[in-house]
Amino acid sequence: MKRILILSVTLMLGMISCKKEVPTYPFSIQVVSQNGTPIQNAMIEATAPVADALPDFIGYSDVEGFVRFEYDFEAVLLITASKGNPPVFFGCDYIKLKADETVSLKIIMTEYDPQDSGC
Repeated sequence: MKRILILSVTLMLGMISCKKEVPTYPFSIQVVSQNGTPIQNAMIEATAPVADALPDFIGYSDVEGFVRFEYDFEAVLLITASKGNPPVFFGCDYIKLKADETVSLKIIMTEYDPQDSGC
């Protein structure tokens, strides 16, 4: 009887002490010109395309045109990239995040046209 009780307690403690790994959702964006040249210091914004969205990331591309983010949940995000104020170059696309996998997206930036409706 004591052995069954000890075994039961040991198993219960073992289950309680197990930590469930929390997945991460890393993603990487690269912005380039139409001829493939990386664009440095472009403002990259990643957000969900719904009102009052929780994910709202803003970063600036490095010398190779990259910016990296990490989110805590699976999501589809709208990525916009702009350069200049007011924008001179603009590009946008969507990305679907995957658990524990760095998802990459390349955005080709073109001259900004206020008449263009965007993505």
